[in-house]
Amino acid sequence: MNYIGIQAKDILLAESHEILLIDGDFALTDSQVMWQNQSFVMVNECDKRVVVDVLSSNLGQWRRTPLVGVNLINWIEGPVTPHNRDIIGEAIKNSLSTSGYFTVKKARLNADFTLTISMLRNKA
Repeated sequence: MNYIGIQAKDILLAESHEILLIDGDFALTDSQVMWQNQSFVMVNECDKRVVVDVLSSNLGQWRRTPLVGVNLINWIEGPVTPHNRDIIGEAIKNSLSTSGYFTVKKARLNADFTLTISMLRNKA
């Protein structure tokens, strides 16, 4: 089978960014093959971490890509209007696209504070 990406085992991280250990060794995850845009794409745990890292970072925090970051901290305790949800969705879309890993078609913060992101992984 031909696919885009690298089949690899990734080190699993906890949500607190700490390395997980099992029996004194690194916890590992396997790659997953997904069908995307008429080809098979290899998705690794690190791809998921990129999304989490971008969402939790602020503009200027990444030295090589200073335009990556969503600045969600600025929206804490702010009004949650449909217009503001659209602004946050657009910031997520722009930041994930700027990271270079993904092509984001749509990003939306829903009324129940869940995210809907439609994106494609770029070729490695």
